[in-house]
Amino acid sequence: MTVFYRNNLLTKVALSCVIACTTSFSYADNDEWEQHLRAQLGEAELLGHELYSFTQTVVSTDDTKVSTFDPLQTPKWRLVQIDGREPSDKEKSKFEKQQLKEAERREDEQFEDLIKPNSVHVVSENYDQILVEFTPYLKDMADKAEEYMRGEAVFSAADKMLVQLRIYSIEPFAPSIAVKIEQMAMTFNFASKQGQTLPSNYLFSFQGKLAAMKKFDVDSTITYSDYQRVVTN
Repeated sequence: MTVFYRNNLLTKVALSCVIACTTSFSYADNDEWEQHLRAQLGEAELLGHELYSFTQTVVSTDDTKVSTFDPLQTPKWRLVQIDGREPSDKEKSKFEKQQLKEAERREDEQFEDLIKPNSVHVVSENYDQILVEFTPYLKDMADKAEEYMRGEAVFSAADKMLVQLRIYSIEPFAPSIAVKIEQMAMTFNFASKQGQTLPSNYLFSFQGKLAAMKKFDVDSTITYSDYQRVVTN
């Protein structure tokens, strides 16, 4: 009986320590969670560190484009398919120019810029995941959208890796005189590759009106695959 009691007591103490340590980490200061979230988003900036080659598939209402990125090639981006066919030289050239412009834009806009400073806080935790909320920062409509938008990030409870980031509208709003957003949602899913957080797929959905007359309905998905770690000198 004494042995059983001692073992049972030790088990309870051990469980208490595990729970206390886990709670201490996951419910740490919100500033630490914000730093952690920004660090995870920094890892997902594929074109920032250029440590991987990959395939990108973009499905939109207009077409489906498959391209590859390899930091060791010139050009780094190559368009390989449009709607299942080989693209023309003109289409390839246009795509490469678009990617150069996008790269210039990304120099001034990082993934973590979607998070308004000092707005991250832990909401809930269970054995599977940790949920934090934040205020989204959308540069082109920052003054108009903040009160109509919500942001959430989901982390794996096991390793604290970022699993998903969501930004969505909670009611219609007008970012400008000529534009009304009826519904807006962005979902960024991530996967862990060799201990690093990398994009899995991104989903975008926008519905609204232009000049109170013309409706727009945009849905697109970006999927990342075929990751290969590259070695640079």
